[in-house]
This record gives sequence, C-alpha cells and structure tokens, in this order.
Amino acid sequence: MKRPKAPAKGKVPPPVSLLSFAPRWSGPLPWLLWGLWGGAVALTYLKKGEGPLYSPALCARLFPPFWEMSFSAFVVHVRHLLQLALAVIVLAGLGRGLLRNAFRISALNGMETFSFSYALGIGVLGLGVFGLGVVHLWNTASLWALTMGLAVAAAISNRDLLRKGREAPGSETRALFAGAASKIIAVLVVLLFGVFGFYALAPEISYDSLVYHLALPSLYEMEGGLVPTPTNLYSGIPMHTELVYGWAITLSDSVLAKLLHWSLGIGLAVGFLGAGARLRKPLAGWLACAVFFSTPLVGINLWKTSIDVASSYMVFLSLYALLVHLGEATDSSSRKGLWVASACFTGLAMAMKYTNWPLLIVLLVIFAVMRLGWRSMALYAGVALACVLPWVARNWAFYGNPLFPYFHELWRPDAQYPVDWHGLQADASGRNWASILAAGPRAWLEVLLHPWLISMKGGSDADFVGALYLMFLPGLFLLRGQTRESRVATWVLLGLWLSWWPLTAMPRFFIPGLAVFAFLIGVMALGDARLVPWTVSVIAALTLDNFFWGLAAAEKSGARPYLLGRISEEDYLTRSHYTYPTPYFASARWINRNAPPEARVLVIGDARGYYLERPFRSSSVLDTDLFTDWVKKAPTAEALRDRVEQEGITHLLVNLGEVMRLKKNPGLAPEEIDRMDDFFRKYTRERFVDDHRARDDFRLSLVYEVAPAAPPGPPAPLAAWYRRTGGG
Repeated sequence: MKRPKAPAKGKVPPPVSLLSFAPRWSGPLPWLLWGLWGGAVALTYLKKGEGPLYSPALCARLFPPFWEMSFSAFVVHVRHLLQLALAVIVLAGLGRGLLRNAFRISALNGMETFSFSYALGIGVLGLGVFGLGVVHLWNTASLWALTMGLAVAAAISNRDLLRKGREAPGSETRALFAGAASKIIAVLVVLLFGVFGFYALAPEISYDSLVYHLALPSLYEMEGGLVPTPTNLYSGIPMHTELVYGWAITLSDSVLAKLLHWSLGIGLAVGFLGAGARLRKPLAGWLACAVFFSTPLVGINLWKTSIDVASSYMVFLSLYALLVHLGEATDSSSRKGLWVASACFTGLAMAMKYTNWPLLIVLLVIFAVMRLGWRSMALYAGVALACVLPWVARNWAFYGNPLFPYFHELWRPDAQYPVDWHGLQADASGRNWASILAAGPRAWLEVLLHPWLISMKGGSDADFVGALYLMFLPGLFLLRGQTRESRVATWVLLGLWLSWWPLTAMPRFFIPGLAVFAFLIGVMALGDARLVPWTVSVIAALTLDNFFWGLAAAEKSGARPYLLGRISEEDYLTRSHYTYPTPYFASARWINRNAPPEARVLVIGDARGYYLERPFRSSSVLDTDLFTDWVKKAPTAEALRDRVEQEGITHLLVNLGEVMRLKKNPGLAPEEIDRMDDFFRKYTRERFVDDHRARDDFRLSLVYEVAPAAPPGPPAPLAAWYRRTGGG
C-alpha cells in the first residue's frame, strides 16, 4: 500500500480528520428521515411502561448522601483510592516506557499516551502474574517483588520526564473544555464515574465474581499457583483480567480489584477524549464517554469485577491505534509501533475473553480487502496470537483441550468430568438456528428486530442497552465515511456485530462493539453544525435517563449502608443482597477463623468460593457436582469417606439454602441418599450452622469437619431435603 510522504523536518503536517462522515444524499432528506426515526424511538421508549425519567424526588433519594459518611468509612475508602492511584501511576509509567522505548511511538497527544500506556501496563502485569502462577510462586512476597520490579522499570524508562521538567499542556488539552456543550457533558461524565466509583468501594458480591472472576485467582493464591479445576468450566476462559484481579486481592482485597476495573473505564474514557482532541473535536470525545458509560449495562458492570469494560478498553485501542497508524498526519517513525501496538491490544482483548477472538479475524479480513502486505498481516496476527497463546497452552496442559470448555467431548471423550458447554451457550442466550428456522416467521422477525427489542425491553445488567444506540443507528446507513479511516471504523463495527449477533442474543457480550459505536456516535453527532444543539441535547437527556437507571441498580445492591459506615463489612457480606442470594459468608468466616491452615474445603450446593481462606473445591451449576459424583461412585459410606480423605478434604461447607434456591436435581436414587446420610452421620461432625430464614434474608449453611470415626450424629439436613423433594 502506498504511504504518503512524511512532512519535511520542521514543518507541521496539515490537519487531517481521521473520522469524517457526510450525508449520502444532498439536501435535508437524510436529516429528516433520521429525525423521524429518532422521534419514533423516543416516543416508543417513553411508553414502554416503566417511565424512563425519574421524578426529582426519586432521583434525590437514589443519589448517595456522601455527606453522611462516617470518618472511619472515609479513611477506609481513601486508603483504597490511594492504593489504586499508586497502581495506576506504576502501570501507566511502565506502559509509557514501552511506548517510547520499545514501540518508538511519539505521535500521540497526552491523553492518548496515558490511555495506551495504562492498557500496556495492565497487559504486562497480567503476564507477570501468569508467569508466577505457572512456576507456583504466587504468594504475597513474589507479587510484591513483581510490583517493585515494575515500579523500578517504570521509573527508569521515564527519566526523560525528570530531564524535561513539567511540560505545559498542549492545545488539545486546553481545548478539552472549550464551549458550553463540552462543559455540560463533562459534568455528566464526571458524575457517572464518581457515583459508580463510589459503589466500587464496596466488597464484591457479584455472583460471577464469587464463582470465578475472583474465586479462581483466590484459589490460585492459596495453592501457590495455577491449578486445574475441571468442575468449573469458567476456568477455561482466557483470564488475563482475572489475574490482574488476583494481584489486587493478594496484595489488598476485592475492593482494589473492583476499583481496577473502574479505572480501566477511566482509561477508555481518556482514550475517547484523546481521540476527540486528535480530531479537533473535543466534544466528540465527551459525547462518546457519555453515550458509552451511561449505558445501563455498562454502568452496572463498571463497579464490579467484570471483564466487559476491560475488554472494551482493549478493543477500542486496537481499532484506534490502527486508525492513527493509517492517518496521513502520522509520522513514519511511529507507524510500525502503532501497528504492533494495535496487534498487542487485539491480543490482550483475546486474552480477556473468548468473545473477543473474532476481532482478529475481522481485522485480517479488512486488511485483506485493503490489500495490505502479507508480511504486515503476518506480523499483526503473530503479535496478537502471542498474547493469547499462554491461555491456550494452559488449557492444553490442564484439560487436554486448548479451547476448554468448548468441544470438550471431541478433545477429551474420556474426560473424568464431562463439560456441558452447550449449557454454557444456552445460559449465555446462544442462538439455536435450527429451532429459530423451524419456529416460523414470528421467530425470524424477532431475530431481525433484535436491536429494537433489546433497546425497548432490556432491563438487567446483561441486556439494558437503552435507546441512544438505536436512535443513532440510521447514521450508519444515511451517512458515508469520507476518509479511509472512517470506513475502516465502520467495517470493524459491522464485523463485530456479525460475529456476535448470529451466535448470541445477550447484549452484554457486545459491549466492546458498543464502545466502538459510541465513538462513532460522538463523531456523527457533530456532522452538521446546525443540528449539533439538538443532537447534544438528546444525548444529554438520555445520558441522564440511563444514569438514573444505573443508579437504581447500584442502590439495589444494598451497598449504601456499608459505604456510609453504618454497618461493618462482615454485616454487609452476611446478609442477602441483589446478585448475592443465600449467602455463605458466615460459614466461610467460621472456617477462616477455626480451621487449621492445612485444611481443605469442599463446597457443596454452591458454586461460589470467594471469601474462603482455605483451599477449596467447588462445582459450577453447569458442571458435574463433585460430591454427588463421589456419592454415586462409592458403594458404601466407608468408601465415600475414603474418597473424601483421598481428595484431601477436611471440611465440608454445605449451602443448603442455595440448594433449595436452585432446585437442581442431583439425580440420586433413594439408596444413594441413604448412603450420603450415613456418611454425614458417621464420618463428619457438625461444627457450625448459619440458619436465618427471613423472607428477605434467607440463608442456611452448615460446616462439617470430616472425622475418621465420629460418634453417630443426627440425620443430615441435605439428605433430608433430597428425600423430601425426591432427589432434587
């Protein structure tokens, strides 16, 4: 591909917009059609039955009363924020050193530099923790040594900052708040991050995090390194972000891990702003921030230890580094570095989640259409695949399946514990096209109208998209990209959609695509100066609407009393909350306080294991239940005892409340239930019971100690429940 000549030394390159869109037809028709569509969307959304805009009184009640916070709670929160600030400084400094010394990139403004640097620092940290986990040196001392090593590397590689001194902010930064519209949207964005960051200061209670996002890194810490967990199929997904969380919980706790995810949102927001500055349209960056981070499903995930905002960060930077690489104003010395950086971000996105793997295919197809050289394409693919290779190797070593849990029956037909990856797909709203095609025209229409339906009916952290994206959807058809970069960005968005929509109906898996779309919305909204006041007003109004929905979900978490210092952390974790039903924390706390350091715990009836401070084994709801499997394979209670001891289990945590909630049938015959009951009565001692059966706070969990010859005890409540329900 022919490259434009670099500008002569000493000359400033002419301003070139990477992204520029114009109507496909002249005249007012495109804008009229778009306005009619937007009005129809807004009216339908307002009438969907729940009333999007809250009353002022309700909004005031939902807004956290920060001024009521106790001093002790304030001190705890400040401590966590200082920990986060130190982590960000080290990681961003490390990444900046890589940008300048390894990638040789100098064609970035200050905001772009920070966004790129922090993402690279996160990448290095995750790889470092992975390396320690492989050699079984995952412990506090080793992670502190890793952290100090990264800090020293960051300091050495940024010595130029000391020599140059403090530099004055560039014109792009000074223009960031130019104009009333930028100031208004900036206030909304700061409000979004402030409130969601406040809720990130509470201990984690998200179900998925307690099953694998935090539970597995916690287990690796206690085991001293990475270990296979074949009855937790989530352990096979690429887990780069989870290892970063593992670093946080090893050196601090779950709050730092949550704040790290929140801070990755800030990294993405700064990337939006840096892009707006490069385009000479700072307002576009602010609008992209408002559209994306006010999206209810994004905001709800922002204050959890989820993966979606982190992967959106990497996906956006992958595209944006590519666009800057293609830009005519980019100096030739930075082009190769930007190409490799884009590949790194693509690889890191793939190392975070399987759903990001199609990104590389989409980009390679686009490169082929653009007729880029095969060597450049090979370099790009090689760098990206190198980032995800550790996870493929891990799965091969642990499970004999590089794509675990997918297609496990093909790789390991004789596996000890079968994997229900089809159930995982169904749980993730996977599309069954055979059923859809056989269902008839109504089902076909629902699939085709998917963008409309999720915008009007979504209401959870998995599907609450809101109306903004739907309102701006016609822009992709009524406007055309005037530059090559505009077309590439549109192609990437289309490719991400086509690699998601046919496979699943869950919008949460398309959050990285929404980040790209939000960026394009920010640019398209400023396409016609006469309409900017209208587009900005619509975005501001719906941003507030989305924010209040996200605020309502945050309030529903029940974290406010803890955050304000009205209850302790233990009180908060002991009670039931939204996404935290039938808690087991009281039993876990008893084990942490009373079980010997060498104890090992089998969790029965619950997939969650985080907050246990002893090595544990558990089974997800989609996997073979370990204890049930042992019961079925043991001919006698004595044989079951021998199997439990052979596995090294010393304590049992039975969450009977969760068994009742899930109503999962273990498939036990009457004689097998008797055998299980006999095992509990003869070979275990009941050591702790948490029995609280209030309607809004139901919990019933028990702790047993395995004893070689315990005096016969009363019938086991778990066996009694299975008898009463016929095994389920």
